[in-house]
Amino acid sequence: MTSGPCPDPAELVPIADGAIDPFTRARVAEHLAGCARCRQVCSELVRGRAAADEGGANRLGRYLLGEPLGTGAMGVVFRAHDPVLDRAVAIKVIDGQGLDDAARDRLLLEAKAMAQVSAPGVIACYDAGFADGDVFVAMELIEGETLRAWAARRPDWRSAVRVALDAARGLAAAHGKGLVHRDVKPDNILVRADGQAAIGDFGLARGEHSESRVRSFAHGTRAAGTPRYLAPEVRAGGAATASSDQYAFCLTLVEVLTGDTDPAALAGVPRGLQRVLARGLADEPTARWPSMVELAAQLERNARPQRRAWWIVVGAAAVALASWLALRAQPVPDPCANPPEIETAWSPLDRTQLQATLGPARWQRVDALMRQQVSEHRTLWLGVCAATDAAAVATRACLDDASESRTAVVAALGGDRELRTYIADHIYDHLQVETCRPTITAALAPPTPLAIRAPVIAARQVLLRADARSEAGDHAGAVALAQSIAWSDGLGDPTLSAERYAMLAGEYAAIDDTAAAAAALARARDLAAHGDDVRRAAMLIRLAQVTAVFQGDRDRASGLVAEAEPIVARLGNKQREAELAYVQAVIALGAVDVPAASAAAQRAYDLERAIFGEERPELALPLLIRGQIGTLASNFDAAARDYRRAVELYTAAYGRRSPSTLNARMNLATNELFAGHGERGVAEYRAIAATLDADTDPTVAADVRSGLCEALYTAGDTGAPAACRDALAAVEHAYGPRHPQVGLSARVLGEVLLAGDDDSQLAESILLLRRAAELTARLSDDEHALASFLLARALAANHEGADEIRRLLEESVPVLRKSASRSALVELVPQWYPAWRTLAAYRGASKPAK
Repeated sequence: MTSGPCPDPAELVPIADGAIDPFTRARVAEHLAGCARCRQVCSELVRGRAAADEGGANRLGRYLLGEPLGTGAMGVVFRAHDPVLDRAVAIKVIDGQGLDDAARDRLLLEAKAMAQVSAPGVIACYDAGFADGDVFVAMELIEGETLRAWAARRPDWRSAVRVALDAARGLAAAHGKGLVHRDVKPDNILVRADGQAAIGDFGLARGEHSESRVRSFAHGTRAAGTPRYLAPEVRAGGAATASSDQYAFCLTLVEVLTGDTDPAALAGVPRGLQRVLARGLADEPTARWPSMVELAAQLERNARPQRRAWWIVVGAAAVALASWLALRAQPVPDPCANPPEIETAWSPLDRTQLQATLGPARWQRVDALMRQQVSEHRTLWLGVCAATDAAAVATRACLDDASESRTAVVAALGGDRELRTYIADHIYDHLQVETCRPTITAALAPPTPLAIRAPVIAARQVLLRADARSEAGDHAGAVALAQSIAWSDGLGDPTLSAERYAMLAGEYAAIDDTAAAAAALARARDLAAHGDDVRRAAMLIRLAQVTAVFQGDRDRASGLVAEAEPIVARLGNKQREAELAYVQAVIALGAVDVPAASAAAQRAYDLERAIFGEERPELALPLLIRGQIGTLASNFDAAARDYRRAVELYTAAYGRRSPSTLNARMNLATNELFAGHGERGVAEYRAIAATLDADTDPTVAADVRSGLCEALYTAGDTGAPAACRDALAAVEHAYGPRHPQVGLSARVLGEVLLAGDDDSQLAESILLLRRAAELTARLSDDEHALASFLLARALAANHEGADEIRRLLEESVPVLRKSASRSALVELVPQWYPAWRTLAAYRGASKPAK
């Protein structure tokens, strides 16, 4: 059956040329779906244009196009062959006219999200990309017919419901990934030869965030989809949601059952089924079924054959008893009978594949934590599956988000080496089932809306990659990745945006873009105020760490900690308490407040041990802080024990060449130097340097070579100048010639040359220290002051620049005298400054002592 008269073939030319907007296409899609003659005319036009454009070759990328299978609201579907995998596929070509680059990118992002939906009731998505300005999607080829054609043979109502159930479950799976179909109708559901159905044609599928993009290329504001199946709120101009998909599905099933989309035609089907469909077709979205999962369960229950109970009825009492027993015999649905597939994101197949790629130590840690997450998820779900109060609903929603997090983690573990290593080493940071405990969920905001869940997940995957880039020392690359999802600010998820800006603040600070870092930090701080307690606590702790470590602003960092403290106390989350204690230790250590730093570091250690036990690498970080405090307080033996234990934990978890392991070993070596064990410190640094190879991250290699340089210099080893030249070259290679880190390395080499007895090296020392003073101007005051002080000393030793020397001393000496954060710097001043007596005395001096 066709809809309306056939158009003149000339009217189909714009479709072949791609000059028709998607919504005009939608108006003719239904006619084309039911008219073989018009489909053939349209396909010949399209193939003719393709042949003309390609010199006769009917190819799209690597795919060889065959006959057209249909035309939808967003494009034409062709049968095609994939010569690489030697299989038949269906290719949907989406008209790119009117789409800007951002819109095309979002279409691809949504195709990628759709590819994550693996369910029998969904047509599988294999591939997506660009070709000749259009977007294409390669899908599973279904050999069968549309649900409309299948229904034309008038199947019985139970068969119709069973077939529709396949599509209902597929739609539920898509909703579970945050996708809204927006064009559910009989033509977009295919029935295989074996009677199994699958829903496809997700060409309009997207979340609510895409509404503005749809209108921008549609040249209008009419709702996308087929008008006959639109829910009332969508016809009125509202956004499409999972609930509007449910409405369209129910109307589709009405049409399959009756041949009409008027619900009044349902008089011939069982009343139970009528009630199910009537609720799904309610005008108000809130009056419909909570989800497609619940709707599918109700349809299945009504389609199940009912056993008859035959009663021997004698008298009124027997009739009453029989009625009561019949009512009792009706099964009461058990809400806990069908638990979600909690293990899906950590299946035996996942474990088998990842065990071979992660290595024994990482594998054991990841597997243990994932199993713990799955076990706690199951326990929490069983505790709330039958409850209907607000706290139980919040817990179940939180558990759904936790499932998504585990799925994202598993996907990342299967990614490239850099991302896989980063996720394995920081896996706890990206799993969240603990936040779903009833004592915490009461403080949670509503979960991520279903309509934007897929793009939010996709954006978080990009942030994971940015984290991995940062961990590898590529801060500029991390910034580029975080900026690539600037579109996510339009999703209306302040927590996601706050995380993005917090990352940018840290990365901008790492590449010394202080203005951009300050702006990003302020934006993250503003956005963090909109989150719930769980998310606000995490964000405030992260911002405090960025402020203290990257920006050196201990006062502002302390303010952020003070704001986070009562929130963390309310939550009772031990992991957050440990993170907060760690940041407090870092702030106190920077202020050389040894008692406060010791107390905070011990608290962080005790909390981490209570959470993870004695053998987990999470304990290493508070051990390192505790060791640094011991070094600062001259408790060298205790510090060495903490450092060695941290080395053991990191080596067991990540291997002896990992950045974490090498950093812990450098702390141990430095402690030996401060303890007066110069030979042992130098030997340890030489051993660390011997582990470096071509695969070592450049920033790690630069840190190791810089440590060896300072160790040799501290020990008075004659090899110090050569080692410090190697260190400067390694730092320049890792960070670039203008990075402040290069200034620090140049300062050390300049100081080494200044301390030598070879006056011929004074000129080189002055050049290095001038470079150091310039590049460290953007760092903390004491770093710049030390470089300026040493430059003044070199100039004096070379008998030049009295005015410049006086200026440098006037700027640097007061800073170094007041500095409480670097006791080693303070000691440098009295070693040499008394020879000058006073600045006033120097004004009349001709040659200060070297």
